[in-house]
Amino acid sequence: MKKTLIFIILNFLTINIVLAQLKISDKKISKAQFYVHSRNYSIKDSLFLIYQENQWSNLSGVPRQIINGKLGYQLKMNFENGEKFLYGSLSIGDCRPLLIENIIEPNDSIVFHVLRNRIIIDGRGKEKYQFVQEVENELELLNFFRDDSLSKVSELSNNISNAVTEEFNVESTKQGFIKSLQYNKKKKQIVLTLLDKYKGRIPQEIFELLKLDYLSKIESEYLKSFNDGINYIIFKGKENADSSFMVLDKINPEKANYIRHSFKNTVLHPLSKELIEFLLQDIRTQMYNPKTRITNSPKAIVDYIINNYSGLLRDRLLTRFLIKNKIKSDREVETISYALKHMNSENCIEILRKSLCHSSPGSVAFEFELTDTLRNVVRQSDFKGKVVLLDFFFTGCGSCKILNDKMTPIVQLFKDNPNVKFVSVNIDKDRKEWINSVRSLEYTHKGSIDLYTNGNGANSKIIQHYNVYGYPTLILIGKDGKIISANPPKPHNKKNSTTLIQMIKTAL
Repeated sequence: MKKTLIFIILNFLTINIVLAQLKISDKKISKAQFYVHSRNYSIKDSLFLIYQENQWSNLSGVPRQIINGKLGYQLKMNFENGEKFLYGSLSIGDCRPLLIENIIEPNDSIVFHVLRNRIIIDGRGKEKYQFVQEVENELELLNFFRDDSLSKVSELSNNISNAVTEEFNVESTKQGFIKSLQYNKKKKQIVLTLLDKYKGRIPQEIFELLKLDYLSKIESEYLKSFNDGINYIIFKGKENADSSFMVLDKINPEKANYIRHSFKNTVLHPLSKELIEFLLQDIRTQMYNPKTRITNSPKAIVDYIINNYSGLLRDRLLTRFLIKNKIKSDREVETISYALKHMNSENCIEILRKSLCHSSPGSVAFEFELTDTLRNVVRQSDFKGKVVLLDFFFTGCGSCKILNDKMTPIVQLFKDNPNVKFVSVNIDKDRKEWINSVRSLEYTHKGSIDLYTNGNGANSKIIQHYNVYGYPTLILIGKDGKIISANPPKPHNKKNSTTLIQMIKTAL
């Protein structure tokens, strides 16, 4: 009898322990789920849900989680680290985006009814998705009627090498900024009006995060144009940069102070993707400001972040800045090591340490497996004993075409040297488009080895490993299969061209 009683008690305890563990497990790994219904698409059409863990958004060096599904079936997303939210993008194939870096919460259960001209959103947690949809629709309508006189600033700053003949001065820039500020006020009013509409319908923390994201994004776009304008004035050298800054700075007396001074009221502010971008643009502005000028060097900017920010916000700012800046020299390896000493976030530390391992001079090159134009598999190890210059590009990249033109004399110089290989790596989604680009010789040279990331684009392992953030990107690899530089000088001028040639010769 005693044995039977003990057996029953032990079984009862075991069952309760298992049930308790299951409950704990369920709490640890929360889920969000999506269902997409449409009569305009086939059930064979694929759905793609893309996100990064730990609330990162579009940060190179952090693996992208890609969940594939089909129309008419549930798509589930796990919150492996117990995050309060994640930024995610959802699309039907490559042609119809449903979410673009939206805030997704655990336990969201969302249904998208995709019609020909609109999308109806329903389900648990639908309000924040509906808010974003309304804001984006209103902003798109506003943009349609916009008199974009400021576009000249961005166009010139992005195409400096082709813009030297354009008429461009402080006064013309000033008028563009004034119109841009008027446009920004209208955008802010749209966001604030719709926030009032949804107040109380969206959880408070997420509501404040949405507000911070949108207002930071609007200010960040203005600051980027402002910085690009000052940068172009400096490039032209026809007007005094300091006095130009003071004239243009007076246009916006608010200077987004409401973001600088109030973002700490938002509990989740260190995780706001747009706040991070705004603060980095703000730091760039301080580099041009004669009153607060920061030296344009990674170490000086890292010091500024360490001295002006703290906690998780400091760590994420340092991570985003250093990942975007890339590792160019041993000195910058030291800068990352210095930054790591002032950081506490395990996730941020891990990202930067991986970046050091993958891209710093002397680290082993990534053993890729990519296909050439004949679909032959090419590996990094195939180039043992040879100096390799990797060139990453995509079709339609204007800067990639310019670099290809500037690289021509260097390619010609080494064309008869079997120990130097010029290798292009393309990220196009469409293979035929890539093949046409190779044949055009606008992005690559005759005799170079042209490789394709098989339609994986930015999600390709080689892109993730090398933290390729912008295009074109060059990486120089030595005969021993180790990185010489993850960002060698681009030969846009004689000095850079001479330096790159010397680096290749030294590596032979």
